[in-house]
Amino acid sequence: MKKKIVVFSLAYAPLIGGAEIAVAEIAKRLPLYQFDIYTKRFSSEHLSEEFFGNVRVIRINGSKISYPFRAMLLAARAHARAPYSASWSIMAAYGGIATRLFKFLYPRVPMLLSLQEGDPLEYIEHKVRFIKSLFRSIFTSADWVQTISVFLSDFAKKQGARVPVEVIPNGVDLDNFVFVSHEVPDRGTVRLVTASRLVEKNGVDLIIRALAKLPSRFELDIAGGGKLDSELRSIASEVGVSSRVRFLGELDHQAIIELFRQSQIFIRPSRSEGLGNSFLEAMATGLPVVGTLVGGIPDFLVDKKTGVAVPPEDPSAIAEAVHLLVADKELYKSISDRGRAVVEGRFSWERVSKLMGEIFDVITTQKSRILHAAGIYPPDLGGPAMHAEKLATGFSRAGFLSRPVALAWYRKYFVGLRHLLYFFALLSASRGRDIIYAHDLVGVGVPARLVAFLGRKKLVVRVGGDLVWERAACGG
Repeated sequence: MKKKIVVFSLAYAPLIGGAEIAVAEIAKRLPLYQFDIYTKRFSSEHLSEEFFGNVRVIRINGSKISYPFRAMLLAARAHARAPYSASWSIMAAYGGIATRLFKFLYPRVPMLLSLQEGDPLEYIEHKVRFIKSLFRSIFTSADWVQTISVFLSDFAKKQGARVPVEVIPNGVDLDNFVFVSHEVPDRGTVRLVTASRLVEKNGVDLIIRALAKLPSRFELDIAGGGKLDSELRSIASEVGVSSRVRFLGELDHQAIIELFRQSQIFIRPSRSEGLGNSFLEAMATGLPVVGTLVGGIPDFLVDKKTGVAVPPEDPSAIAEAVHLLVADKELYKSISDRGRAVVEGRFSWERVSKLMGEIFDVITTQKSRILHAAGIYPPDLGGPAMHAEKLATGFSRAGFLSRPVALAWYRKYFVGLRHLLYFFALLSASRGRDIIYAHDLVGVGVPARLVAFLGRKKLVVRVGGDLVWERAACGG
């Protein structure tokens, strides 16, 4: 019998972006799981319920604001009839709130949080400033976090994630994005290409300004639509390159593939980026890429190895990178070959789905759930902190989903209040847990013993270690 996963994602097919493609590609490669995706119904033309193989899509009427609550209630009803083995949040936004609410109702259902965010982190933090505690609780309530880049992994930890945080990128369909041998002609047109939403973060305006610094045989194709369309056309007119820029609008995958096959250089001077799937698709077809080392791009772009890196906000540097690739044919070919090799080795959907399947296998395994009562825990330094993290992470990877709560997190409060707040934090975190593991006998052992008594939980106490050092690190 298939294990059922409830998925909360604000958007899904037919509204497809990088995150939605990832869910679809992963789900179809994990046939032993049934995925119920609760998403917003953006148009009356979209069916309220639809099936795609082992994926059931439930589209919900109403506003974005009401979506988390409606989605959670519908999922709760379904869970009462046929329990879900795990919940899966697609990004820490509307879907994250829905998953957090579901986790509050059903604390024993493991929660996986996937981060695919591409907006600047400052912008995200500004947007959630009025619900900061709720937003952080999405991270602190998750039993496992998967991010598409190291950049987003660091963000998850900054927001309070203290469970395993695993970097598993999005993938590329290598059967469709086939490698072809690209060459830059000595004479005639050189086609530059970018594929992205026409929004501020993708820096399309910088490419247009760079084009004005290149000879007239260089032309630019822009695949994508967005709110900056008219503004970008105005910039092209302003700098005198309108006749050399083609605005192609939204293209399907097949049209994108054909566009890449006909081009010589892919450019995307991103201002922020969760990962950058368009880069990977271009690299898969053998196109050398030019990009900025922001967000998740450094995960795959190494200057002069797998692409050419340029500083942010610098059209002149973009033009120089294009000149370099055109002038140095050996560099052009080596970047083309290495780019494809990187995608094949690390970014195939088969590899991504295998790694995601391993996470689902772990979190849906019915083993005991452990609450770790620790004196200190990373980002604090020291042996006891590292030991606590390794123990908690090790238990989680073995299927004993673990959540740490550290006394040191309350060090800014005076003795007495600090321990009282820690007791209530343990009490709250103990919901849905079977065992409390106290990492010392006194500092955390006493409140852990009381929580275990009140909640009728099993208690394990670690005896030993440098208690004096741990207490000093916690502030007394």
